Amino acid sequence: MFRNSVSVWAAVRRAGMCAAALALVSCSTWMPIPPPAPGVLPAATHLQIWRGGQAVALREVTIEADSIRGRVIDRLGARPAGDLVIPRAEVDSFRILPRDNGNWFGMGLGAGILGSILVPYLLRRIGPEGT
Repeated sequence: MFRNSVSVWAAVRRAGMCAAALALVSCSTWMPIPPPAPGVLPAATHLQIWRGGQAVALREVTIEADSIRGRVIDRLGARPAGDLVIPRAEVDSFRILPRDNGNWFGMGLGAGILGSILVPYLLRRIGPEGT
C-alpha cells in the first residue's frame, strides 16, 4: 500500500489527529440558558454565573426572586463550608453544564478509531520481517 515508512507514518499521524479531534469534539461545555425561574435545581446540576466579566460555578443551587444561593465548585475538590449568595441584579448571564453520557460514547469512538489505526501499525512495526 505504501512504499516507504515516512508515508506510512504521515498517514498514521493524520488518522490519529482526526481521531483525537473526534474525541475532543465530544467533550461537553457550558451551555448558555435563559434566566431560570425561582426554585431549587437538582443537586447534580452545575450552574455557572457570570457577573462583571468573571464566572462562578455553583452546585446545590437555590434560585430566589432576588438572589442565587449555592456552593462554589472548587476544581481541586475542596468543599467550602458555607453558601455563596449572589444578588440577582449583579448576574450578567447563566450557563449550565449538561450531564451528557453521550460524551463517553464519543470518547470511546475516538479511542477505538485511534486504536484500530495504531495497534496494527505497531504490530507490523515490531513484528517479524516477513509480515
